[in-house]
Amino acid sequence: MAQTLRQHILNGEISDGVDLTQEWIASQLGVSRMPIREAMYMLEFEGYVERLGNRRLRVIGLERGMLQSRLTMYGVIESDACMHIARKGNVDRVGLELSKVLSSSDLVVAETLFHESIFRLMDDGFYNQMYYMTIKPTFDILIEMKKTNCECRLSILSKLVASLKDCNNEGITQHVCEYFTELQINE
Repeated sequence: MAQTLRQHILNGEISDGVDLTQEWIASQLGVSRMPIREAMYMLEFEGYVERLGNRRLRVIGLERGMLQSRLTMYGVIESDACMHIARKGNVDRVGLELSKVLSSSDLVVAETLFHESIFRLMDDGFYNQMYYMTIKPTFDILIEMKKTNCECRLSILSKLVASLKDCNNEGITQHVCEYFTELQINE
């Protein structure tokens, strides 16, 4: 439910400044208010809506500048995660697993699984929670929105795997930056 509403907000189908009620959303989507309430808490936590009281919310949305800032921050976090994995060792196993993920015939799935694998391979509860609570929802939508350019980004991710296997921090940083530049939303 949160994913659906988040996508409508990011696509501009639900505009910034619009006041919403749980009842209206439930009637539009044909669901009960309980999943709407849970989705609204998640979207409020992520900064997409603000609570007005009386079960009303206002869409804050994400202006393009804020979305680009988040992508930059996510890039820094993912770069740090990759360097952490490289420092832990076992890079051959990690490289093999990530290469296997990237070989999926569904490019969107491969790209999504790559990011999940990075944070899972870190084996750090804090990073995993941060990924699943804040980063993954935005990634999923952006990757789907930009699926026409998937092959280029997967090529960059393959270079990232090579840098990871070589424990090349400079290469890791370079390829993460290239990847997130490709993921940016153009005006």
